[in-house]
Amino acid sequence: MLSRLPFRCMLLLLASSHAEASAAAAATGNSFRKTYSAAASRRAKALSRPLLKSSVKYRRIVAPTSISDRSRRMGALMVAELKRKLHTKVADLSEAFEPVLKARGILCELDTLYLLKACRKLEMTMKLIGQRQSAREMENNIHKVEALYHSAPHARRKTLEMLLEYEKELGIHQPNGILKDPSVAMGFLWIRRSLSFQYKMYSLILDSNLSTTEAALSAYRTELEPFHGWALQRIHTLALKTTPPSHELLATIGGFRDENFGRIEEEV
Repeated sequence: MLSRLPFRCMLLLLASSHAEASAAAAATGNSFRKTYSAAASRRAKALSRPLLKSSVKYRRIVAPTSISDRSRRMGALMVAELKRKLHTKVADLSEAFEPVLKARGILCELDTLYLLKACRKLEMTMKLIGQRQSAREMENNIHKVEALYHSAPHARRKTLEMLLEYEKELGIHQPNGILKDPSVAMGFLWIRRSLSFQYKMYSLILDSNLSTTEAALSAYRTELEPFHGWALQRIHTLALKTTPPSHELLATIGGFRDENFGRIEEEV
């Protein structure tokens, strides 16, 4: 359920090589599994009990024919129900980022449409944990990309590289690498910085003794603050100081109602 992370694809955007990205993704996945595994296991058992009781009643009512077929059907129903109840927001986000990377020989390409869809889901997740200012900026940068994506020829927008090359040919940017704003290049530049911030923040939450607020502020200082003016720095710093504690944050992105989810694992 939680072994795949949305940040696996983020890593491939940020790391200098595929090997480094794979190693970092594996390490992050292990950290998430440590946090969730015990509590998720208990919840799975609790959810399975009423389903098992239902299957007993089902066997009593249905005529005793084709026992193996009935068992298979009930087993399939139980698995489907457990998957439905245990599917989390972070799993949805992970699945959204899965198709972003497309292998082409030894290179990896980024599918533009899938990346935009995944960033939309990430934006909603950011709002869920109270990062509304960061979410608004993510939304604005997505709009910058979509403005050209929807008008570009289909053959020139499939991958990020194609779309950036098409924009370059339009001649909208200034010499010496000065980017026009708004533009696809500027939008993706800030999306990359936002992904880097998210990855850094969650890495610190999982792999250090920092509180969620300290982790968010530390990630902001290294990944975003150098590119913000004084006013934006003040806004982001104040907003990130309201980051919820880790057990509440993990309960939120895990889609669980109980805000104490993960508190025991956190204390251990």
